[in-house]
Amino acid sequence: MMRHGKKIHRLGRPADQRKALLRALTTQILTHGAIKTTKQKAVAVRPWVDKMILLAKAGGEHKRKQVCALLRQPWRLLSPHAPGAR
Repeated sequence: MMRHGKKIHRLGRPADQRKALLRALTTQILTHGAIKTTKQKAVAVRPWVDKMILLAKAGGEHKRKQVCALLRQPWRLLSPHAPGAR
């Protein structure tokens, strides 16, 4: 059996609902550090979280805007008064 069309985890949802779910989970992981979810959702959200971490490490104004475009409440993570900010 070939893997055509199997690159993304569909999670049994339409594309708009899946994107909203993954954005919300990514924001929650970055805000709280850990979340309780199913294994399938955790596997699906891991590349999103990894991408956000890589963008944050790279720095720069363009990378910051890319992170803000994806996260639900970017001011909570990017403000100097955010939990864990130095």
